[in-house]
Amino acid sequence: MRVIVLPDRTEKELSGPMRVDRILSELRMNPETVLVLRSGALLTPDQKVNDDEEIEIWPVISGGRERFRDAM
Repeated sequence: MRVIVLPDRTEKELSGPMRVDRILSELRMNPETVLVLRSGALLTPDQKVNDDEEIEIWPVISGGRERFRDAM
């Protein structure tokens, strides 16, 4: 499977099928700090990703309430 790690779009190849929680473990990523998406849909830790699929891993970013209000 093709794994794209954002924000720098680093590409990694892993053999599937593999559950999301195992993918994050293989990549030594804390599951509480990232979101995993397939075709724009959020994946849960127990979902499988097949060998022929592509996923994106996005960092979770928190800016707090003040920054959110300023962006509106």
